[in-house]
Amino acid sequence: MTARSTPADPAAYRERHRVRSLAKRRVAAWLARAHLAEYQACYAQALDQVRAKAPELAAWRARERAERHALADLQALFPEEYAARLQQELAALQPDEPAAVEVGRVERPAAARARLRALLWLAGQHPDQARQRFQAEAARLPLRPADRVPGRRRALAWVRALEGLRCLFPEKFQARYAHELARHAGKEPPP
Repeated sequence: MTARSTPADPAAYRERHRVRSLAKRRVAAWLARAHLAEYQACYAQALDQVRAKAPELAAWRARERAERHALADLQALFPEEYAARLQQELAALQPDEPAAVEVGRVERPAAARARLRALLWLAGQHPDQARQRFQAEAARLPLRPADRVPGRRRALAWVRALEGLRCLFPEKFQARYAHELARHAGKEPPP
């Protein structure tokens, strides 16, 4: 059985996906405005096809599908314009960030180790808050009887305390987590 891999930085992955989706929507709208006659012809043909295939479909749903098909057809008709405009939109939407180390995808155990190292580093940076959070969490009685064993209870209290610290200092945690992932990948950024 092979281990499943996870994205190195899920938040960054979601942000890239959001930016790319937005850029594609903008480019599709631009292409439809730039080639209005072709778009209208593609839309009329797509609407007729959708209505022929699914006559029971609500009118708004049929128009929605026809619009998607028409935009896809338009992209196929003008692939160079679409690609060039997409690159422009992506460049305009990308935030200006310092060069980050790309670690790609890492296996779950490596990501878990990097996360733990980042959490422990954060606890070392803020020992008083870590101690206070641990004491507060250790005072809570776990709901499950199996979790009430002293060793298990202490471990759960540390997990909750470290997660609380992560929520207090998300930027510091993310930076250290990325550093630990890069270190694991052998691409440690310069200090």
